[in-house]
Amino acid sequence: MKTVIMAFFMFFCTTLYAAEYGFISVTTGEAKAEISIDGKIVGKDFVQKYPVEPGEHYVRITYNDKLMYSEKVSIEPEQLKLITSEHFVDLKTSVANRGAMDREARRLQEVKGTVGVGVLGGISFPASGVSLKWIPLNWLGFQLSGIANIKLDQDTVSQYGARFIVPLGKRVLWQSVLSGYLAPGYTRHSQTGPNAYDADVIGVGLGIEWAPVNPVFLSAEISSGYMIKSTNKNELFTGASVGVHIFF
Repeated sequence: MKTVIMAFFMFFCTTLYAAEYGFISVTTGEAKAEISIDGKIVGKDFVQKYPVEPGEHYVRITYNDKLMYSEKVSIEPEQLKLITSEHFVDLKTSVANRGAMDREARRLQEVKGTVGVGVLGGISFPASGVSLKWIPLNWLGFQLSGIANIKLDQDTVSQYGARFIVPLGKRVLWQSVLSGYLAPGYTRHSQTGPNAYDADVIGVGLGIEWAPVNPVFLSAEISSGYMIKSTNKNELFTGASVGVHIFF
């Protein structure tokens, strides 16, 4: 009788435990692969039915300190999620393949946020000054920037502009996203004083953006375009700019 009661008690506890938790199993095919769930190292090579509370969990696999795999998974009560990552790393070179890096880049990009506020400084294009970036889509964003009535030697300078931001690709560098972009747009220059002129600028920038400390993103770019001056000295130009934005 005592044995029957103990068996029933163990069955009841196991059933209750399973109902409140889900499970994650991970196989890597590599004994040196390190598996972590929600930032906690839970094993190497493989993990069988690791219990987690229902909800979203971040699974990450590294091999020789290089990323093999990362994914945010959603777990339901009593659900078993199986992750197999044998093909996410080149075992000859110990380098994560492009698929793994792309997944990690997308995950970090999701954390980045869509609105950035910061400053820009540069030559000709884009407009220097306070900058606002809005990236509502993975393939398209917008930027406004400008300054007003800034004294520069004997002249007073104002600039404002708007442009599109077209992402070109993303990679992971030191656990942060390094992204490239193309940015066509328009800038208006106004300068009063001894060297007064007004100019309409149509240009395009090619740049990179990287966050050494999230959520602070640094950018650098080169640009070229056509400047139409009120002094009739229209000209082609090349320029450069740097910027810093905080995303949220």
